[in-house]
Amino acid sequence: MKSVLSPFFYIIGTFLISLVILILLLMAIFSITLKSPTYINDKSEEIKKVKIQPKEALKLAEPYLDEHATYSYRDDKNMKTHIVKLRKWYYVRKTNYPAKTTRYYMNNAIKINSKTGEVILPKQKNHEK
Repeated sequence: MKSVLSPFFYIIGTFLISLVILILLLMAIFSITLKSPTYINDKSEEIKKVKIQPKEALKLAEPYLDEHATYSYRDDKNMKTHIVKLRKWYYVRKTNYPAKTTRYYMNNAIKINSKTGEVILPKQKNHEK
C-alpha cells in the first residue's frame, strides 16, 4: 500500500532544494557585484556617501605618484593617471600600460580611504623586484 504523504514530501523536498539553490545563486551574484572595482573615468564626478571625492584622492596621491605608483611600459606613449574605487578605497596609479582589466590598476597603487583620506603607499617602489 502506497503512502499518501510520499508525493507531498517529494513536492516539498523539491521546492526546498530549488529554494536553496536560488538563494545560493542570488548570494553569488550579489557578492560578485559588490566586490567589483569601479574605474573612475571622470575625476570630477561626485560620488555619494564618501567624504573624499576622486578629485581630492588624486590630490592626496599626487606627491607620491612618481616615486611609488608609476610604471612606464613604452617611452613613446603618454602617461595617464588611473583611479579605481573598490569598497571604501581609491587606488591611484600612473601608467601607460594598456591593461585589459580594471584590477591591473590596483596592483602597486596608492590606496586612499574614501571616508578618512588615509594614504597607504604600496610596499614596492617603482621597478623594484
